[in-house]
Amino acid sequence: MDDDDVLLAVDDELQALLNRPRGRVRRALPQLHLYRSVIAWKRTGRFTTPFEDVVTARIQFWELDEHCAILDYKRRFVDEAVERFPDRRGFRLFQRVLGTISHSRSRFKAGSGDVQIYRRPDATMTIIGFGDIKGGFTGVGWTLFDRAIAEPLNANIILLRDRNRRIYLKGIESLGDYQTSIAKVRELLKEFAHTRIVATGCSGGVFGAINFSADLGVRHIVAFSGPTTIEIGEANSDRQAYRLISADIEAGVIERIDLAAKVNASAIDRIDFFVAGQSPFDMAQLNALRERSPKVVPHIYEDLGGHVITDYAIEDGSIFTAFNAGPQTPGLA
Repeated sequence: MDDDDVLLAVDDELQALLNRPRGRVRRALPQLHLYRSVIAWKRTGRFTTPFEDVVTARIQFWELDEHCAILDYKRRFVDEAVERFPDRRGFRLFQRVLGTISHSRSRFKAGSGDVQIYRRPDATMTIIGFGDIKGGFTGVGWTLFDRAIAEPLNANIILLRDRNRRIYLKGIESLGDYQTSIAKVRELLKEFAHTRIVATGCSGGVFGAINFSADLGVRHIVAFSGPTTIEIGEANSDRQAYRLISADIEAGVIERIDLAAKVNASAIDRIDFFVAGQSPFDMAQLNALRERSPKVVPHIYEDLGGHVITDYAIEDGSIFTAFNAGPQTPGLA
């Protein structure tokens, strides 16, 4: 069978699934319609819209992000979503980021584990990525992060997730408690000692990126709209995660950290910190650290008010300037 025969056979199987009683395939319908559209694109070069509503389109895009490497199809999908749902910031974000990617040879796929390594041949940089409260890179996702940021930087990725949901203060679940996690990540980083090591965190991952870096000897951090102190979070009654962290601190389960003091006493050389100027909570978190530490270099998008500003930093190139702005010394301090 040639490629076209294979695609036709797969499309026939998908159509058969769609013809089954709806209750048996309801949860998979967005993906099934998506894959039929992808097959039609591969066979004919024509785009058929696989969604009718915004919820379905969102489900399908995240499926695309994780499992489909066809950039032209992704761009066409997002262009259609933006046209149909112009008030949805998320699709415009994806459109902006995808517009910066001319090609990609990456085979990185963000799995579900709390420690994941992607090695890039002849990499000159290693990025330690600290996920947000749900483990992702807020607004963008790790797969798109790799194609839009890590691949152009020629960087390996060490992806860490906080299943404990305590901004990494309890460590990485599969590695152990905080101190054990630090020891194991330091051991892991020996493999990458010939590269420049940069930590990055988004949203809830910012505290983990900075705190871990201070203990690991990472010199440079690139942070995106996240916490630098628990106290500001405690003052916001709608932020349950901070209340849970405070309860654990009071119970003696985890230690309260003065992050600014820890940064100033560490080998950290520079923290590039991206934030939207019209986001009071995120600005307060930035200011809590930069007012006490000269190591913070703020990147403030004065006219923006959202929590996610990564797409703008990718589009204007400042994210690449930031990742390359730290010390050029390889390995840990």
